[in-house]
Amino acid sequence: MAPNAKGMFVVRMIEPEGALVLGDATGGMSWALVLEPVDKNSTRHITRSRGAYDRLAVGLFLKLFWHPVDFGMQRRQLVNLKRLVEAAR
Repeated sequence: MAPNAKGMFVVRMIEPEGALVLGDATGGMSWALVLEPVDKNSTRHITRSRGAYDRLAVGLFLKLFWHPVDFGMQRRQLVNLKRLVEAAR
């Protein structure tokens, strides 16, 4: 992450202990990481990403290939995060 760097994420919003929103310099892409308290002992983690692509080929590639790979990576990260948090209790 670097301010106004080409090809890098730009921090769009920070809410301490609540949310981090990243995006590209053009505003065509965003990635939000949100923590929502459920109760005294639980927190829900929500990840959302979106993007606008000029070319159909890019959109098709992302939908058919990148999204399934990204889903697998995020799932692995979340399973590991859950393991670490529960071990720290």
